[in-house]
Amino acid sequence: MLKMIVGVFFGVLLGGIALMVVNESYLAYKIEQLKQTIMAEKTRNKSRQQEDQQILKEIKADSSVHFCVKAANKHHSKNVKLSSVARKTDTFAAINYLHESQTYHARCIFQYNSNIVTDFVTTKI
Repeated sequence: MLKMIVGVFFGVLLGGIALMVVNESYLAYKIEQLKQTIMAEKTRNKSRQQEDQQILKEIKADSSVHFCVKAANKHHSKNVKLSSVARKTDTFAAINYLHESQTYHARCIFQYNSNIVTDFVTTKI
């Protein structure tokens, strides 16, 4: 009877120790998995931010072309037709446009973070 009680006691004790070891290894696995998920999310967020910055630059460059066409309209006092974009950045735009069947090339320089044209130069092609 004593052997049976001691055997059950050691069996329960050994089972509890085994359960604790398995639980600790499971928790360590889950923590590592969570760390990997967080790192992957950080990497994804960085790439999204870079994409957003690139899209914002493209939008600013497109708006610089638009405001350069507006400056050409103001220069000629009539509507001009954009024929091509030679170069565009957020502070510079070079366009080719038509006005009364004449082709012109215009360069516009803008204030930084603004759509105000600081320099407008046009030449007939």
